[in-house]
Amino acid sequence: MARKVHGGIVGGSGLGGLSATDTTLTAREDDNIRIDPTGTGVFEVDGNQVMLGTSEIRFADTDSSNYVAFKAAGTVGSNVTWTLPTADATTANQSLVSDGSGTLSFVTTGAQITDDTTDSSPEYLIFGTATSGTLLNVSTSSTKLTYTPSTGEINCDALLVDGTARFLVTENTYTASHGLALADRNKVVNMNNSASATVTVEADATTNFPIGSVLYVNRTGAGTVALQGAAGVTLSRSGTLSPNEEIYIRKRSANSWIVVDSPTSLSASGGTVSAGGGFTIHTYSSTGAATFVVG
Repeated sequence: MARKVHGGIVGGSGLGGLSATDTTLTAREDDNIRIDPTGTGVFEVDGNQVMLGTSEIRFADTDSSNYVAFKAAGTVGSNVTWTLPTADATTANQSLVSDGSGTLSFVTTGAQITDDTTDSSPEYLIFGTATSGTLLNVSTSSTKLTYTPSTGEINCDALLVDGTARFLVTENTYTASHGLALADRNKVVNMNNSASATVTVEADATTNFPIGSVLYVNRTGAGTVALQGAAGVTLSRSGTLSPNEEIYIRKRSANSWIVVDSPTSLSASGGTVSAGGGFTIHTYSSTGAATFVVG
């Protein structure tokens, strides 16, 4: 007849240093509970497992001297379950990410690129020090350098070019009178009109150019072109352009512009006239204050 041997904790079943009470298996204080299947045996659990009180699930190294572990946060507002992917990553350096509903998958992560040509708000250019590998940290300068996608403009406090800077000025062509617009800034307002026309520098209340703005005005048409300021606008000079003449204007302050004109033709009369080198030479002499006007 078989005998029942007890070698466990007083009050428990015969499990050596273990005690089985109701649904709890307890070891002596500071003792571990070890389940060690032999051979190719696997410890299987049919059902959910709970690590109580933010307890850790640990993965030991080769000699079990150290481990890595996972544990829950100190306070969890609601239950969360993550479902692992069905396969490994398809390439190196992919990351495990969630779809926001608890399903995990491997994806290639990094900066997401969008071809933006319509945003009219200034955006910040991003800088990094890495020349290869993975982009981890970047910097920006929100008050020093911005880019506006809709206009293609880069704005900065100062620009130092150690080499060749290519500056191309394009034309906006008009065939009738025109009020200068922001689209004309840093461009040539090409007046190709057949009848008389005016180019009007609008008041700030209508078109507020930034101070320092430069615009060019050119006459290529047969009709006359007159430069004038709208009511409240001060120009350092105004008048008509000669055929193929080009001038530029610069805004120096609110409603105030400097007009810089390099005439394409000069004429004069009076004085002693002579010829030389294919030119007509007018010689003037004066014994006192005198005014010499070319126009």
